[in-house]
Amino acid sequence: HLVRRGRISLQEICQETIRLSGMSSRAVSAIRQHPVWRSAMGGTVYFRVSPWKQWKVRAFHAVGQDFRICRVTPLSTTKTKRLAAFINTGRRMTDTELAAVTACAAAMTADLPVFAGSRTARIHRDRKTEVLWCYFGMDDRDQAGSLYYATAVWAASEKLRQTLYPKDRHSRVVESPSGPVCLTGNISYAILKDMQEERLSEEAYVHRLKETCSIMITMGEALIWLYREQENRALSREEFRRRAEPLAEQIRRQYVRTGEMPLPDPALQDLWEASDDTAGCITDLAVNTEKFLEKGDHVHQWLLEDSIRRYYDAVGRLAEKRPGL
Repeated sequence: HLVRRGRISLQEICQETIRLSGMSSRAVSAIRQHPVWRSAMGGTVYFRVSPWKQWKVRAFHAVGQDFRICRVTPLSTTKTKRLAAFINTGRRMTDTELAAVTACAAAMTADLPVFAGSRTARIHRDRKTEVLWCYFGMDDRDQAGSLYYATAVWAASEKLRQTLYPKDRHSRVVESPSGPVCLTGNISYAILKDMQEERLSEEAYVHRLKETCSIMITMGEALIWLYREQENRALSREEFRRRAEPLAEQIRRQYVRTGEMPLPDPALQDLWEASDDTAGCITDLAVNTEKFLEKGDHVHQWLLEDSIRRYYDAVGRLAEKRPGL
């Protein structure tokens, strides 16, 4: 279970060693195991691994009469073949038009072999798509920002419709050539679209993103330093609490401010996602620090250690997207 996606982190090796030594200490209380960590110590760790090949989801796009399917993603369960289609319409369509486009997309993807993994591929290889979600945007900027003015659900059977069609005041069922389609409008689309139209040059956007990341990372590193000092007994638990709690609160407030960033151009979408992921990991770190201070047990300490690991992974991905950010 240490092997994930073909890679093993030093953090996971450390945690597993501590876990195994703890099990041994509980089993034989007279002989306690005390792992010793020194940077100058050497050694070899052996792992038995099996070949691993990453599954590649098949790419699909198509052009209809008044729309374009930008991509299709798999959502299948072991019982039902399900897909999601992301569609650009170029303009805001009426409910009747959206239902017709959904029916057309359902026909185009009926036999589409798009699966998330080998297991669902084996199960649904010869089956038709039973459920299709459609997400409607007007252009590529909407798709890049996950901004949709309407969504639709098409299901092949009445049983699935009863289960999956939302029942709220913003949804309505419209007949189509392929059967009833449930449409839901996004009442916030116009407001979010105006926010999206706020344009910054690439240089100005990256500079603003850099400032935001710098503030979050500085606070995250400070919080990790306090935790490590407490673990090394250089800080008492009460001193750690006194200094960490206001810092964690400050991180949460700063994370809310990161939402004020305008949506990026498609060329900067990957960079923005990496930055947002980093800020989210730092916020998780702050939340887990507060829970650790409240509970103080091994479970919440593990959650805190895991959030530190995820934070460093996120910073690494951010550095790959934009060295020096």
